[in-house]
Amino acid sequence: MTSPPSAPPPEYIVDTTALRHFTLIGQAPLLIQTLGGTVNVPREVFDPDEDLNSPESLLSELGRTIRYVTGRRYADPDRDAHASRLYALRVDKAISVIDLTDGELAFSAELSSTITQRRLGLAGRLGPGEAAVMAIAISRNWTAVIDDGTARGVLRELSGETQIVTCQILLRTAVVALELIDSAEAQIIYHDLLSGGFRGPDTLWES
Repeated sequence: MTSPPSAPPPEYIVDTTALRHFTLIGQAPLLIQTLGGTVNVPREVFDPDEDLNSPESLLSELGRTIRYVTGRRYADPDRDAHASRLYALRVDKAISVIDLTDGELAFSAELSSTITQRRLGLAGRLGPGEAAVMAIAISRNWTAVIDDGTARGVLRELSGETQIVTCQILLRTAVVALELIDSAEAQIIYHDLLSGGFRGPDTLWES
């Protein structure tokens, strides 16, 4: 008797927050492992081919982060390490940049419009990265990696069947399902994320 075929692993589409914060604390390899060896991001989130001297409005969200981290206003004592880690993403073959289809582009523009903002009662517009992740997740039935609470609420309202995970869930997965790290290591990494500006509960295991 043959066993039924197992379900294919989910495809993830990753917003800026997870890639930025895991990279800044030196844990991009763990993120890559947890996501199955590839980090899919919309070009709106990260474009390794962009000219970082372009006007800021033309840069991807991580492109703007790189410009800020390498600028004079960034006073973090680890700025050189942060800059090096961010630049390394530009040649990392595990980062897969996803271009939106014409339909996804139109949907993404609609999501980030003031009309949608008013219709959904949002305090502000969805960012281009969030909108692109949501458009891809809905149209391709991929799992969205989004941490912003407002964006997650909008995605649930638009498509209740779309799966959503956060940085917390990814770290828990690395411990419980994949056994890449143990619980103590995961809590240290989560603390580093919080210290680096990530917004979330005080402990990894708190909902």
